Amino acid sequence: MNETQISQDSVSFEETISINGDIQFDNVNFAYPARSDVLVLRNLTLTTRAGETTALVGSSGS
Repeated sequence: MNETQISQDSVSFEETISINGDIQFDNVNFAYPARSDVLVLRNLTLTTRAGETTALVGSSGS
């Protein structure tokens, strides 16, 4: 069996926080770095209520 060891120094971690309320995005724009001139989100305003699960899905549905 081939196993690869991953050094903790080469992996970045983000702290997970607990949120106990609504999450609101107001007029958010987003573009991928490789195509920064093409906005994939434009003026997105979205509120997710506490306890809800929300997903953003592209035109491919993936």
